[in-house]
Amino acid sequence: MSVLVVDNTTPASMPVYVSYEAQNGDGYVAAIHSQTDAILATIPVGKQPGSICISPDGSTVYVVNEGDHSVSLIDTNTNAVTATLNVGRNPKAVMVTPDNTKAYVANYDDKSITIIDNSSRTVIKTVSVGSGSPFALAACPNSWYMYAACREGGTNDYVLAIAVDSDEATPFAHGGWNLSFNTDYNPLVVSPDGHLVAALDLNNQLRRINGPDDIGPGNTVTWLNQTVSGVYLNNGLFFATKSFNEAVIKTARNLSIDASGTVTGDQKPDTPSYKGQNKIRVSPDQSRVCVTITANDDQFAGLQIISIDAQSLDISSVFVRLPVANDLAITYDGTKAYVAEIEYVHPVDLMNPSASTSIHLGISSKVKGIAGAYRSQS
Repeated sequence: MSVLVVDNTTPASMPVYVSYEAQNGDGYVAAIHSQTDAILATIPVGKQPGSICISPDGSTVYVVNEGDHSVSLIDTNTNAVTATLNVGRNPKAVMVTPDNTKAYVANYDDKSITIIDNSSRTVIKTVSVGSGSPFALAACPNSWYMYAACREGGTNDYVLAIAVDSDEATPFAHGGWNLSFNTDYNPLVVSPDGHLVAALDLNNQLRRINGPDDIGPGNTVTWLNQTVSGVYLNNGLFFATKSFNEAVIKTARNLSIDASGTVTGDQKPDTPSYKGQNKIRVSPDQSRVCVTITANDDQFAGLQIISIDAQSLDISSVFVRLPVANDLAITYDGTKAYVAEIEYVHPVDLMNPSASTSIHLGISSKVKGIAGAYRSQS
């Protein structure tokens, strides 16, 4: 079986990288020291920078430039752009495979995925995704595929599986599954063993992946309806955030689907949360799951920090209030989170939950993306 293997040797002092658009429309990436919160470098990139990711070995940062239809590659040793590659129109997501060999860029307007050789920093090929527009990516160390969520419209949205070895693309969950993704969220979750892909939505689909070139049957579970995003931990815990007006996170253990399409696993009690759930991220050591909460009539904005006991798997939660809470990044050592606001980034101590002084990126600037460690979802 050909699988992907993570080789994450990046030091805990790895900066946090934030893409943002300045008042004049120029694009930049700020490198922020993850211990002192000082801005180490301000790196010019393309117009309208957006999604950003860090390679598994920590050597390269990728940031898409939506306005220039390109992707900038930043060397983390020098904090300088070493390559700018043309991709498709309106790139919305970027991610590197867990084995560090390839990067994938989701081109929303061109309905394509650009595949990049992470070593030579050259484009390998561009793959058509069909009738939908790709906007989110996901994989796992034991996956044979990179998965892309594609928005077609109505209830015709679907998932594309791109084989990492051959670059062959196979759509599934297309027609009959009534998927209608919200492009503000990444709806894709891949199980640690690579055999389950969950597409979360008003409805949902769980798909069995038997192996390379062998996508198995699908099924749905009603308790995952109206979920929008999620994470699946190596200890078997599965968390899925709900739509805007619900104050719980759906929780399960060992969620799986077998070769016949039968869904198994233990649905656990809902994890209490807050209305306005936004982005969900897991720390590199998987001891914490963090969820940003958008302010609403019932709730202040902030960060929910869910801690998981390594032995009992008991779950506890605290809330840190913030002025605004959009996307977030967690540092490699798992001790801090950085929460994107509008002109600011807010550090949050995860060990002793509290917010530090916010970091200002410039008057009328707009934070567009943030990354502090490698992650398996865009």
